[in-house]
Amino acid sequence: MIQLLAFLFCFTSFTGFALAKSSHYKSVFGVRVDAKLSRHIRIVSWVCLLASALMSMWHQFGYGSILLCGYMAVSVMCLALLLSYMPAKLRSLIYLLPGLLVITAVLALL
Repeated sequence: MIQLLAFLFCFTSFTGFALAKSSHYKSVFGVRVDAKLSRHIRIVSWVCLLASALMSMWHQFGYGSILLCGYMAVSVMCLALLLSYMPAKLRSLIYLLPGLLVITAVLALL
């Protein structure tokens, strides 16, 4: 479960990095993002990426960095496919990600 949580944090992070760009934000939500919101999204994205790195390295020690590289590659690939072919579906996923993170965190603690 910790590995799934690390992957979800990584995916959330790269989703945030993509949405901090005005062109991606406009394709998903239909309006341009302002500078203040973009900065906040980037800060939260960095925190999520750091959380993913810490969880990966805490759980798998030496292999954590390799796992993190894999999580980042899969996250970016999935996100690129979603943004290219189904940007409207990404909006629904954005609303589901916090709930998925909470449920996975609770299950990981059990």
